[in-house]
Order: sequence, then C-alpha cells, then structure tokens
Amino acid sequence: MHAPDAQPQLVSPQRHLVDLQYEEVSSTRTAVLNRESARMQGDGWNVQSAGDHLVATRREEGRSQFERMLIAIGGFLALAYGATQFLTSTVESLPVSEAMFIVGAGVLGAAIAFFSRDHAAHDRRVTVSVDGQGRPFLAEQGRDF
Repeated sequence: MHAPDAQPQLVSPQRHLVDLQYEEVSSTRTAVLNRESARMQGDGWNVQSAGDHLVATRREEGRSQFERMLIAIGGFLALAYGATQFLTSTVESLPVSEAMFIVGAGVLGAAIAFFSRDHAAHDRRVTVSVDGQGRPFLAEQGRDF
C-alpha cells in the first residue's frame, strides 16, 4: 500500500500580492519612523521604539513646583505686609484681623502656585505613529510632574 502522493499546494497569486503589499507598507512605516526618530533626537528628545510606534520624552523647562510655591507665597506675604504698612486704614476696615489677613495672603499665594502648575518643569511624553497615508502624527501621553 502506497501513501497517497502529497499534492503541492499552489500559492495563490492573490496571497503573494497581499504579502508584497504588507512588506511595502511595513517598510514605508519603518522608514517614516526612522526619519522621525532622527529628527526628534536632533531636537533633544529621548526616543525609543515600541513596536509599530515611537515613544519620545523630554524635560520641559520651568521652575519646580516647590520653587513656584515659595515664590508665590513669599510674594503674597510681601504684598500683604506692604498693605499693612502703607494702607493701614484699608486693612483695619477689613472684617478680619491683621494676622488673618497675612495668613490669607499666604494661602492665596499657595493656591495660585498650585493651580498654575502646568507651567512648572515636567517631563513631556509623546507617541509617534504613522497614519494610513504614510504621514507621522504625534499623540500626547501626559505629563510626569
């Protein structure tokens, strides 16, 4: 008894065409990502490849949150102290004591520094992908404070 002859499976011309198209799209995507990686590294980004996209990070300039708090609190305390020295009648007419006025100014400075933290120094992280037409696009991932 003989084993039946294995018939060679014919490769469909359509399947071969799909493979060629995939290779072409893949090589185009790789070329675009390589170009973007080189450009971003030249601009000071730290770029890493993550599969079919890039992840880039860089430190944005600005003061630390602690520095911003100290400046804002110190500034408002100085303004409050100046008001108690030069605008005594106005400060005395307030429904709070002078000490509460100064403490309130410090709290106001801290609140302003806290809510304006978007301008503080931070790490910016973006992803770079390639759209269907072979163009790169950035997506913001968020910030690390």
